Amino acid sequence: MLEELKKIAAIENLVDKKAYFMSLLTQEAEKRNTRPIVVGGSAVDFYTEGIFPSYDIDLILD
Repeated sequence: MLEELKKIAAIENLVDKKAYFMSLLTQEAEKRNTRPIVVGGSAVDFYTEGIFPSYDIDLILD
C-alpha cells in the first residue's frame, strides 16, 4: 500500500490523483462485496475533468 500512496503523491493533476485513489479504494471495497459510487461535487469534478473542482470525495456504498 505504501507504493500506491507514493504514486498518488506523485500525481500532479488533482482529478487524476482522485481517480487513481478511487481505483484503489474500489479494488479494496470489492474484496468486501461492496462498491463505492462517487456522487455530488466529486462526480461533477470527474465528469467535467476538473472544470468545476471539488476538493473532497463524496461517496455512497452499493
